[in-house]
Amino acid sequence: MGTSTQKRKLIYILLIMILSFILGLLYASKLDINLKKDIISLANSQTINNINYFHIGAPIIALLCSFIFIGIVMIIILIMFESFSIGVCTYYYSKYFKIKGLIYNVITIIFSKSLYLFLLIILLFLIVKIINRVINKNKDSEKLFTYI
Repeated sequence: MGTSTQKRKLIYILLIMILSFILGLLYASKLDINLKKDIISLANSQTINNINYFHIGAPIIALLCSFIFIGIVMIIILIMFESFSIGVCTYYYSKYFKIKGLIYNVITIIFSKSLYLFLLIILLFLIVKIINRVINKNKDSEKLFTYI
């Protein structure tokens, strides 16, 4: 696999992330609900632990599913979901908390989710490499059986 192919794949992933971010901004702007109380109470609740379990469990499940070719789709959906949620969070924090919310969003949410997205992209390339090896191994075993 050449570097131009990897660059092309990375450009596609970045394009998906940007489109999901924009969709998150548009989605949040179309909703007509007041979430200020929910945003403030979320920091004090136990749902943060459930979110952390999702962030750990979903990539592990996707890695295990890579042997049945579903892992790539799962990771791409996770990347889209995280980019979408960054867009929604950016909109609401800037709407309710103005400049302070935007600064908080950039420092904490975008930084931590960007790190998570970076790890998901690395995992996506790893899953693609695993699938390529499985496919190539199956092709070699078919050649072996034709000679026998």
